[in-house]
Amino acid sequence: MREALTLCWSVSRPKGKTNLELSSDIEFKPLIRRHRLGAQDLPMILLGIAVLQFFIGILEPFFVDVGINPEPIRFIRHAHLAPLGLAFLVLIGMQGAMASVARPVAGWLVWVVVAMISMFIIGLLRGVFFSAALLDAGIYEAFVVAFLVGARHENWKIVHRFFAILFYSGVVIMAVELLLIESAVRDDSISSVAYHVRSVLFAWPLLLFTAGTAPRFQKLCTAAGMGLIVLMYVLFQKRAPTVRVAFALLLFLWLVPGVVRAARMKLRLFVVVGTLSVLLFSGFMASTQSESANLVSESSMALAGRFQGSSGFMDTLTKENQRWEEAKFFFDEASELELVFGKGFGGAVPVAWWWSPGLAITEDGRTFHGVYSMHIGLSHPLLKGGFFFWFIFFGGWVMLLFRLHHYRSDSRAVACWAVVLINFVFMSVETLWGSSNVVTVILIGFCLGYLGNRKFWGPRPDPNSPEPAEVEA
Repeated sequence: MREALTLCWSVSRPKGKTNLELSSDIEFKPLIRRHRLGAQDLPMILLGIAVLQFFIGILEPFFVDVGINPEPIRFIRHAHLAPLGLAFLVLIGMQGAMASVARPVAGWLVWVVVAMISMFIIGLLRGVFFSAALLDAGIYEAFVVAFLVGARHENWKIVHRFFAILFYSGVVIMAVELLLIESAVRDDSISSVAYHVRSVLFAWPLLLFTAGTAPRFQKLCTAAGMGLIVLMYVLFQKRAPTVRVAFALLLFLWLVPGVVRAARMKLRLFVVVGTLSVLLFSGFMASTQSESANLVSESSMALAGRFQGSSGFMDTLTKENQRWEEAKFFFDEASELELVFGKGFGGAVPVAWWWSPGLAITEDGRTFHGVYSMHIGLSHPLLKGGFFFWFIFFGGWVMLLFRLHHYRSDSRAVACWAVVLINFVFMSVETLWGSSNVVTVILIGFCLGYLGNRKFWGPRPDPNSPEPAEVEA
C-alpha cells in the first residue's frame, strides 16, 4: 500500500535549500470526475430554476410570517412558467434530445407532446382564459422536460443532490413550524403556516428509496425527515397522505431489500428506529410547547376518528369522499365529445354552489361556479384531454411500471419505480397533480424518464450482477 501511494519525489538539499522534483513518468488523474456542463445540460438547468422558483413560492406563508412582502414571492412562483417553456422549446429543437430514450418510450412521448398541442388549441377554440391554458400547458411541459432530463442517466447525481438539498432545507423549516402548533383541533392545525408549506417536502419518496446507498449521515437525515413527515400528517389529521407514507415505508422495508442488495436488515432497523425516535422526541417537544397535555395523542385519536367517519372506513373512502363527488360533477356535466377529447387546456368544470374550492369562471362568454382542476390527480388528464388522452398518458406509466424485472440490477431504477408506483396509486384519492403540484409532477417525470432509458429495453439484466462501484465526494 505504501508503494502504491508513493509519489516518487526526489529530494536534494544544496546549500541548505530543499528542492522537490517530480518524476516525469508520473501522470496525475483526478479521482473524482466532475460532470462538465454543456449545451445539452441547458434544459436541466432551466428545470432546476423552475423548481427553485416554485419552491420559493411554496414558502410564501413562511416569508410573510417573518415580515417579507408576499408580492415578489408570488411573482417568482408564477414566473416558473418562463424557464419551463424555454426548456421545452430547447428540447423540441435540440438534436438528439431523445437519444437516451428507448424507442417504444420515445414513440409514446411523441404522442403525449402531440396531444399537448392539441389540448392547447382546443382550449383556445373554446374561449378559455389564456393564462389558465398556459398554467395547464406548464404542467405537462414540466413533465416532458423532467422526463427527458431523467432519461439522461448522467444527470442523476446533480438532480438527486439538488432534490436532497431542497428536502433537508424543508425539514428544518417544517420542524420549526410544527413546534408552533398548539391545538389538536383540525381547523387550527390546517390554518397554520406548517400546513401551507408542507409541499416543501415533496422529494421525500426519492430520498427514502435511495437511502440504501446513501452515506450514514444522509441516512440519519432521511430517517429524521420521515419521522417528521409522519408527525406532520398526524397533526394535520390527513387520511390519505398518512396511508401513503405508511405504504411507502412498507414498500421500502420489504420490497426494496428484496431486489437491492445494498439495503440490508440494518438499514430497515435504522429507518424504523430513527422514525420512532423522531416521533417520540417530537411528541415530547409538542407536549411541552403547547397547552395540551398530549398534542400528538389527541391528534392521533382525531385522525382515527376521521378514518372511521360516520358510516365506517369503506364509506369514508367512497360515499363520503367529497373528491369523488367533485369528479361526479364532471361526468354529469360533460358532453360525449368532451368525455372523449376533454375540455382542452384551461377548461373548467361547473360545480355546485356549496363546493368551497369553486370560484367564478368565465368561459366562452358564460360565467359559472367551477374549478380548473379536480382534487383527484387521475382525473386531471381526463378533464383536459378526455379518455383519449387519459389512456395514452397513463398507458405509458403502466408500461414502465410493469417492467420491474428489468430494473432489479439498478438500485436507482428500483427507487424511481417505487416513487412512480406510490404516486400513481394515491392519485386515485389525492391530488398530487396539477398547477399547484408542479414540483411533484417534475419528480414523477424525472423518475419515469430514468425508467425509460434505452438500457432497460435490451436483454434482461442479471439481478445477481454487481452494480458498478462509485466514488463519492
